[in-house]
Amino acid sequence: MEIEVRPFQRTDFTEYLSWFQDESLNKWLGPMQEEDEWLAHVLKDKNGCTFGAFSEANLIAVVGLVYPSKDFKYY
Repeated sequence: MEIEVRPFQRTDFTEYLSWFQDESLNKWLGPMQEEDEWLAHVLKDKNGCTFGAFSEANLIAVVGLVYPSKDFKYY
């Protein structure tokens, strides 16, 4: 299986949001409360970055990283 990883994009959000329709995933992931705020934050965040991982053009993971700072020295 080949996996493509790239920065999360606005066009990925619909598929990501659909994950929260599954009751067990919603329990473990969320719930997604403020969809617009989350997406705006992800797309403009200067303190970290968010990636989407894809297999055969299907979103299979979303990974967020926070850059090191004075208080938190690690990713």
